[in-house]
Amino acid sequence: MKTRLIIVVSGIAVAILIIIQVYVIRMYFKLKSRDFDMQYSYAVNKSLSEYDQFSRVIPFDSINYVFNHLALEYLSQPDWLADIDNPARQQIIYDDFAQVLQHNEKNDLYIIHNLKAARLDTIFVSYYIIDEIAFLDFDSIMPVYKRNIPKTHPVKPYLKGFFVKSYTVEGDYYLIRFDYYVDFTRKGEIIIAEMRGLLILVIITIIAVLLAFAYTISSFNKQKKLADLKDDFIDHITHEFKTPLSTISVAVSSLKHSEVQRNSDKMDEITGMIGKQNRYLSQMIDHVIETSQLERNQLILNKKDVKIKEFIHEAIQDFRQENQGKKIIINEGYAIDNEQRYSLDPLQFSRIIFNLLSNSVKYSLSVPVIDIRLSANEKLTIIISDNGQGIDKEDIGEVFNKFYRGKNEMAGRVKGLGLGLYLVKRIVESHEGTVEAESYPGKGTSIIIQLPFNKEK
Repeated sequence: MKTRLIIVVSGIAVAILIIIQVYVIRMYFKLKSRDFDMQYSYAVNKSLSEYDQFSRVIPFDSINYVFNHLALEYLSQPDWLADIDNPARQQIIYDDFAQVLQHNEKNDLYIIHNLKAARLDTIFVSYYIIDEIAFLDFDSIMPVYKRNIPKTHPVKPYLKGFFVKSYTVEGDYYLIRFDYYVDFTRKGEIIIAEMRGLLILVIITIIAVLLAFAYTISSFNKQKKLADLKDDFIDHITHEFKTPLSTISVAVSSLKHSEVQRNSDKMDEITGMIGKQNRYLSQMIDHVIETSQLERNQLILNKKDVKIKEFIHEAIQDFRQENQGKKIIINEGYAIDNEQRYSLDPLQFSRIIFNLLSNSVKYSLSVPVIDIRLSANEKLTIIISDNGQGIDKEDIGEVFNKFYRGKNEMAGRVKGLGLGLYLVKRIVESHEGTVEAESYPGKGTSIIIQLPFNKEK
């Protein structure tokens, strides 16, 4: 529970750190956006002021004639003027004036010229928002259109940018007030380009924190898993040592009885029992010592050039001899030449064969039936299959790990320290080979060993 709490708290801390980083970037972007608007607004206003001074007249005097002509046309239509409050007619007049205004403006060219001189971005979109239109008929003013929305409110949602300047233009027959807006379409790209260094640093920091957190959690899980395996190993080895030692202790006590000493058959039975338990203890101790040597990379191979078919057959015969009296069926299949040779360590490789055959016998549900197939194509392949209980899917990827034992009921009843397949894997790998398991629960398991021929001597 404490461990989970630490992981949860650490995860929350990492999430908060990332949120803070994102918030800082967001606020910094807003600040840069504000600076951008100020810088470009100043440049645009400066350009327009210089343009006004250069022209010495109102910049829109050039379209005064067009506006006057347009207004005079409407004033000459009494029917229109009688229904001037009609929103549809007001929109038509608005569109006509807006079209003339947009097509005849000359601000953009001068602004681009000045932006280039200031080494600023020149890609922008400008537009006008008309605030008021009125017709003038002698001394009377006839309101046609008036914008009721505040300037801070977006008139058209698809239009962005910032307000630059307001204009009032009056002719003989019209009065128009409008605002000039400029939208720099590459604003976001420019700001992000300026923030590139900070963004890269933040992204690297976030990735580093996430990787460090993931590595810490992974390491923690591995350490916890290893600690659990070691605890299981201690429990197993204590139990495995205690049982044969108790048997030996009872057998030794029995040898002290005079009745037993006078009965040669009984003596042979008890000494045989002591020998059997002694061999079992020796095997377990050898496994632990071999594992320790493998962990320290102290396994020194004493390779010899052997006839591989003959070698495997003799190893199987030794196993049969070791298990005399037990009903075990071992089928051998050799798709290999009798003279095919391979360089290996006979002692260590014999242990591989013995461990795999022992597992097949121990985990058998009935009479063990073991098939051994040997072939030599691009690689030397040894496949040992049985009719045992099989390995559960959740265990298949773990069976070659040190101290690991399956979680099924059969594994709990079978003696062992969880080192047999680990030793098999390490010895095979020391021969530059690979080993894997294929299994179907309830149908059996196949162990596949492959060794490269290019390592022959």
